[in-house]
Amino acid sequence: MKKIILGFAIVSFLCGYGSVSAYSIGDRDISSYSIDELRAILTQIQKKIEGMKVVEKGCFVSESDLSLGDGEAGVMSADVKRLQDFLREKKFFDYKSTGYFGKLTSAALVTYQKSVGVGGTGVFDSATRLKVHASSCTAGKEYAVTTEVKKPTIEKKQYEVQKGSVSSLGISGSESSVTWTVGGYSSQGFKVVWSKTSGATYPTRSTDKYYYTSNPGDRSANLDAFNGSGTYYVRVCEYLGGRCGFYSNEIKVSL
Repeated sequence: MKKIILGFAIVSFLCGYGSVSAYSIGDRDISSYSIDELRAILTQIQKKIEGMKVVEKGCFVSESDLSLGDGEAGVMSADVKRLQDFLREKKFFDYKSTGYFGKLTSAALVTYQKSVGVGGTGVFDSATRLKVHASSCTAGKEYAVTTEVKKPTIEKKQYEVQKGSVSSLGISGSESSVTWTVGGYSSQGFKVVWSKTSGATYPTRSTDKYYYTSNPGDRSANLDAFNGSGTYYVRVCEYLGGRCGFYSNEIKVSL
């Protein structure tokens, strides 16, 4: 506040609006400064004031869940990039935002989740989304890369493995527990998708939910009634990174 008043006093002096002899800078009376010196001081004050204008807004990342492999081939890459931007602003992610959700992004997200008390799944889920969207982020900030590294490229290559080769999938179950059988091999695991509306998919619709397991050997999952009790339609699919490949049959369960 004192600097703003001093700035006004300097402007008044420069424009000839009156005496400012009552003001001082350090041990010197302001009237002892030359016009050029005062202009230089005013420029410094203005720069300081501008630097103090930190504009913040709510952080928005995505309304969808995000997990390992998302962003590949451009699917949901904008959402993943916003997540990486957020994690970097909050000092959890030290790399360039690539729009691909790899191991580095997952590890950064786990650290963030633990810091805000929502576990450490490494999945951008509903609980994490609430925490992120309730945070404040710098508006219009350019997210600079602090270190020139090639790790984002390595991150992507870690998941550029041979696609799953699944020829059949069958799912069964009752209530909250489902199991499936596989013909072939899905190197990136499976997505179980369920909804009160038939035909749940991944990427999900607004009415769908998914469970992801990156372990190709997993054959079961537990579901929850995220949209209230009732009948849910369930499928499992071969995960191909950002999208599903082969889908199973669809079953109905009561949750």
